[in-house]
Amino acid sequence: MCIRDSAIWSGKVEVYYWSFAQFGPLLANDSLWFVLTCIRSLLAHKVEDGMSSLVRMLLNTFFFNQEGTDLGTAGVTIQHADGSPMHIVAKLDIILADIPALKQTISWKGFAARVPCFCCKNIYSKTAASRQPREARALSITSVDFAQMVPHSDLSVRNTFQQLIDAKAAGIPATALRELETKLGWSFCAHPLLMDTRVCRGVVSTCQRRGRIVYA
Repeated sequence: MCIRDSAIWSGKVEVYYWSFAQFGPLLANDSLWFVLTCIRSLLAHKVEDGMSSLVRMLLNTFFFNQEGTDLGTAGVTIQHADGSPMHIVAKLDIILADIPALKQTISWKGFAARVPCFCCKNIYSKTAASRQPREARALSITSVDFAQMVPHSDLSVRNTFQQLIDAKAAGIPATALRELETKLGWSFCAHPLLMDTRVCRGVVSTCQRRGRIVYA
């Protein structure tokens, strides 16, 4: 899936594309990208939780029909031009977006956080890294010591989101919540996309360890 902002007339428009990773180098051809939806940014931001919630709803609509049939398991059968049938099964594998769109989509805090990397648990900003205890195995964001980097897992990311959700439910002040977001590297979202196990089954660890969430 690809997310892109475009300026049209007096407002911005958010466009959501999808395609098949198996197309490989052919994805450089615009005709192989299909529009999932197009919505004005003003409307998208009126949705509770903004882009993250919107993408979650879009993906659930895309992968599941009203009966709950899953495109990732049951698939769909289409017909070739020659009349022969072809069965297609698809799942969410890659999220492609620029940094602003990615921050909103996966509720990532970004490079302003003390833990600015959504791939690893022990990558800190240059200032924060020097303040961590030795047992934290903290590395600066400028480090290239890949062997010492500790990747996130599905569970560790979802536990972090749950920590923010629990803090919000407990009535934490807004300033304290923002500080906790900066500390953890993720933004509060009542219904985060990465917490949706229907469309993100294993995608958190797969994307992060293999670089399958792509940002520019």
